[in-house]
Amino acid sequence: MDDHTRGMEKLVGVVQELSRTRTLEEIQVIVRRAARELTGADGATFVLRDGDKCFYADEDAIAPLWKGMRFPMSACISGWAMLNARAAIVEDIYADDRIPVDAYRPTFVKSLAMVPIRTIDPIGAIGNYWATRRMPTENEVRLLQVLADSTSIAIENVQAQRARVAIEQQLQQSQKIEAIGRLAGGVAHDFNNILSVIISYAELVRGALPEGDPIRADVDEIWTAGKRASQLTQQLLAFSRKQSLAPRVIDLNETCGGMEKMMRRLLGADVELTLLRGVDLGTILADPGQIEQVLMNLAVNARDAMPSGGKLTIETKNVELDEAYAKTHLDVRAGPHVQLAVTDTGVGMERDVLARIFEPFFTTKEEGKGTGLGLATVFGIVKQSGGHVWVYSEPGHGTTFKIYFPRSESAAAREAARNTAEPARGDETVLVVDDDDQVRAVACAVLRRSGYVVLEASNGGEALLVSEKHGATIDLLLTDVILPRMSGREIAERVVAMRPAIKVLFMSGYSDEATRQHGVLDSRVPFVEKPITPDSLRAKVRAVLDAKR
Repeated sequence: MDDHTRGMEKLVGVVQELSRTRTLEEIQVIVRRAARELTGADGATFVLRDGDKCFYADEDAIAPLWKGMRFPMSACISGWAMLNARAAIVEDIYADDRIPVDAYRPTFVKSLAMVPIRTIDPIGAIGNYWATRRMPTENEVRLLQVLADSTSIAIENVQAQRARVAIEQQLQQSQKIEAIGRLAGGVAHDFNNILSVIISYAELVRGALPEGDPIRADVDEIWTAGKRASQLTQQLLAFSRKQSLAPRVIDLNETCGGMEKMMRRLLGADVELTLLRGVDLGTILADPGQIEQVLMNLAVNARDAMPSGGKLTIETKNVELDEAYAKTHLDVRAGPHVQLAVTDTGVGMERDVLARIFEPFFTTKEEGKGTGLGLATVFGIVKQSGGHVWVYSEPGHGTTFKIYFPRSESAAAREAARNTAEPARGDETVLVVDDDDQVRAVACAVLRRSGYVVLEASNGGEALLVSEKHGATIDLLLTDVILPRMSGREIAERVVAMRPAIKVLFMSGYSDEATRQHGVLDSRVPFVEKPITPDSLRAKVRAVLDAKR
């Protein structure tokens, strides 16, 4: 049996192991071990791409190498293999100008082979090292590349599994709320029957009593309490989506305008209300009274989140939810929608609170200060109207509720021709800054697959370092608005000072006009809203890059 056959037999076993992995850590252990066994190398490294750096995540070698260290992509051979999407074969590390010899001098390495993990948009690399000078054979490199290809598939499977878990968690939460809704609806229905008896008999008794009878005041209290209890059951029915609706085609601009005076009285003088009406806004099919209830409940929730006053911004606009967004959000259908965004400058919410805000009777208010049904009612009305609710909040930075209602057919038809253009592409360099790893990864993946060269940073310090060290042009800075320690605006000011020709695009979970109303951005600055979708991000990036200064 020749070396190639023995190597392929070992590789089959490794591929079977990789197919059973569920975490990136398991993949690393299998790959670093297999990389040495397949080629008989003295050392092996498992390298992952981390923005514009090579992260040496794991190793298996006769002596320590660089485990846990990060190096610029342009300053290491693994970065060369990823940037060029092909293997690097080095017989003598001291005779190859791609090798940073100072980093290798303390090690045993004399020769190496480095292959990229995935040849299209590489996500990492696998390295083999030898303590004696030798030329890695064609068979060794081939086995290493097959291992790298199998590793790519295993990593993609793990990522797909994580996505499935996220969807399952959404489903579990949805089922939990659905179960609570069924219970609440049943209780409300039965309780309504009881209340009907109480309220009716209270009215009969009150009508039979003469004016001035002292018992009449007691009966009035019974009737008032019964009516208040009836209002609570209506909220429970709204949450359970069992209330009677009278849907018709409505314009959210008209609905918001009609509610403006009432909301101003409700909010009080210390809360500044701003209405931003979308131009050529599409119509939706919904019960006008229930949409008014949604607005009132969100306004009350915002007021309570701003005990010392603040700003409340209500904005409407036409949006397009694409297939990518629909696949990652339960019960969402792709297509034209009308967005209602309600943004406050209140105290914001922690993630554990966000996970429960739509549960009935869940409240963060003091005992006796709220029923915990306001947002549950919003959730039920929106769902019963065929819509979708998305919430973005950060402690100390307020909250945005974005509600998406499907456009009525007449409105959707007018927009259909506008959404048939090919996805915008480019080859410029974009620096992406966001402290949310998942959001940053999605943005980078979308841009890379659209042809752009993408640099990454998770905070202001990293962004400034990337800008300073990157030797070539950076055409666009795409940054979140709210970041720890250094805001997106501060990052932009400092990067533009270093690179005057760079263009800037901000992104945030807060609506664009609401963000500007809150003083975060200048009205002249380009802005893209979260949740970002591939189509909206590509279009906005292309528009900013093509715009004249």
